[in-house]
Amino acid sequence: MPVRTKFFITSDTHGRTFNVNERMAADVVIHCGDLTQNSAPGHLRRTIDMLRSISAPLKLVIAGNHDRVLDDIGILYLDEGNHTFDLANGARLRVYASSWTPAKWDGRAFQYWPENGHDFKIGNDVDVVITHGPPLRILDNTSSNGNAGDPDLFMAVARVRPLLHCFGHIHSGWGAILATWHARRSQSPFSYTDIDNDNTIAIEHLRALCRNRYDDAETSQAKAQKLIEYRAQGFAYSSHCSDDVSPLRPGEQTFFVNAAYEWSRTGNASGITEQLPWIVEIELPTAK
Repeated sequence: MPVRTKFFITSDTHGRTFNVNERMAADVVIHCGDLTQNSAPGHLRRTIDMLRSISAPLKLVIAGNHDRVLDDIGILYLDEGNHTFDLANGARLRVYASSWTPAKWDGRAFQYWPENGHDFKIGNDVDVVITHGPPLRILDNTSSNGNAGDPDLFMAVARVRPLLHCFGHIHSGWGAILATWHARRSQSPFSYTDIDNDNTIAIEHLRALCRNRYDDAETSQAKAQKLIEYRAQGFAYSSHCSDDVSPLRPGEQTFFVNAAYEWSRTGNASGITEQLPWIVEIELPTAK
């Protein structure tokens, strides 16, 4: 019998904190990296104290390119690779984690040169993928409307097709999509050929919250009201369980979440100073 499992997901806090409330209680808390701004010890302490204050029996953290040093943090830090956890709610969680992103700046942590590539060895039975950066063309839009995602990561994720993939790194890509995969698998997966865009749903995106000069009065008001409601609850939310909506179809669908918290230039121009963490509910298999 599948087990309803609640994830609290954030990323790229860079030493900034948000107000924790009881509605954020979850089965698993995930931070997708960049806890600090260039490994500042005070940033690390603030972030860890904030994560500790969220009620959850399991808390998972990976590093980001700004996190050159991580101390003994009292929260489970995941090295790159595959990990299995039996959760307090009776579910079994199989995770792949990786902090590595394509290099764009010298002197940052967990980066590889794109021409050398990186082998993301995601296990075939993985339910949740946690990476610092996004896969190519998945919630990876930059403030200049480019795509900054990782092609090697996309190919690895497309091969496994996990239920949930969460990340950050590209702040202006904040949001979530429910992607449906084509039944036929490509030998060299690419978003245009492997994702069924006609049956893929944009759950939320930063631009859907940011008012711009092209919005009419009704659209501007609707965006403002949505942002007010999000800020009041402190997170964005999406559930994919059988008692709410149709559960995710293993091997056919993946829920992608960019949970970057620190504002992007796109958001800042529209008055959004912080982006929201996410709560996502999915069904996992029972522990055996």
